[in-house]
Amino acid sequence: MVQDNRKTILLATGGTGGHLFPALALAETLFKRGHRPIMFMDQRVSSLVKDSSISEKYLINTKYKSTNTLIGNINNLIDLGFSMRDAKSKIKKVKPSAVVGFGSYASASVMLAAIRLKVPTMIHEQNAVVGKVNRFLSKRVDRFCTSFKNTLMVPNGVSVYRTGMPIRDTFLNIRKKKYRAPGLTGKIRILVLGGSQGASIFSDLMPIAMGLTHEKIRKRITIIQQCRPELIRETQERYSSYGIEAEVSHFFHNIPSLLGSSHLVLARAGSSTINEVAYVGRPGVFVPYPSATDNHQVFNATQLIESGGGWLREQNEITPKLISNLITRLVSNPSVLLAAASRAKDFVKVGCKENLTELIEDLIHLNSKSRIFKKGPS
Repeated sequence: MVQDNRKTILLATGGTGGHLFPALALAETLFKRGHRPIMFMDQRVSSLVKDSSISEKYLINTKYKSTNTLIGNINNLIDLGFSMRDAKSKIKKVKPSAVVGFGSYASASVMLAAIRLKVPTMIHEQNAVVGKVNRFLSKRVDRFCTSFKNTLMVPNGVSVYRTGMPIRDTFLNIRKKKYRAPGLTGKIRILVLGGSQGASIFSDLMPIAMGLTHEKIRKRITIIQQCRPELIRETQERYSSYGIEAEVSHFFHNIPSLLGSSHLVLARAGSSTINEVAYVGRPGVFVPYPSATDNHQVFNATQLIESGGGWLREQNEITPKLISNLITRLVSNPSVLLAAASRAKDFVKVGCKENLTELIEDLIHLNSKSRIFKKGPS
C-alpha cells in the first residue's frame, strides 16, 4: 500500500442505487484512510444519499433520456457535450488526484472530462456484463475493476482487476451475525426487494401467492416489501385481505437490519442486491429484470446460484402458485436454507473497498509526475 497525504478523489455515479451504493461504500473507506472523497451524481439518485456521512456532493447536469430514435440520440449527444463542459469546470474547481467511475450514463461526462484533463482514472464495473458506458471508456481509463469472477463483454486488450463489490460499512455487523433458519413453528420473515425503482411484478404476484399458501404457514409469515409509491396502498390492502402481516414502503433506509432479521429474500438481481444479500449470508430467490441491458441481471444471479447460494426464477415462468410452492418448500426445510446462506456468504469476495483504495493510491503515486494541472488541455 502506498501511504500518501490526503488526496481528493472524485467518485462519479448515478442512474440507480445499484451504481450509487458501491460508490458510497468506497467513499467511506477513502474517508477513513484520510482522503477527501467527493460524490458526483445525477438528480435521480440524490435523494438516496441523505443518510450518508459523505458531505461533499455535486450534481451532474444531464437531461439524458433512454431512446432508440435518431432525434433522441442526437439530443443525448448534445446533452453529453454540455454535461462534459460542466463536469470539466467542477473538476478544475475541486482538483482531484483521481476520478473513479461506477457506470451509468450520468458518469460518462465526468469520466470523459477527467480523461480530457489528464486526471488518473479508474472504472469499477458492478455487473457480470460490462455496461455500455464502461465498455466505451474501458480502453481510455487507467484501470478497470470488476465485481464478478467471470465478467462478460470486457473489450479485448483491457487488463482487469477483480476486486469484488464494495459493500457499505452498515452491513458488516449483520455479516457477523449467524443466520438462523425458521423453525417449524414461529414467525417467518420474508424480505421482498424490487431495487431502488421498485418492481411491480412482486406487488402483483406476492399477495396472491400468500393467499394460496396453506394457512398453517401463511399465518406465520411477515412480509417486508419494497414497491413503487403508487402501488403501496393497494399492495398493503391485498396483504391485509389475506390476513398477512406486511410492511410496504417505496424505500427502506435500514436494509442491513431488515436483511439481518429475514429468513428469506425475494429480489431482483441487480449486482448491489445480489452482493449485499450474499455478503450478510441470507438465502435468496432472485427474479432478474427481463429488460435489463444485455440481460445482465440473469448473469449476475447465475454466478451466485451456481455456487449454491440461492435460487433463480425467470420472470416469464413465475406465477403466484410457483412462488407459493417454492416458499412453502424452502421454509419447511431449514437445512436447505442454512446451506444456501452459508454458500452465499462464501461467494462474496471480501476486502473489496481496501483493494480499490490501494489501487487508487498506487495509481495516484504512479501518475504523480503528470498531474492534470500541469499543462493539460482545457
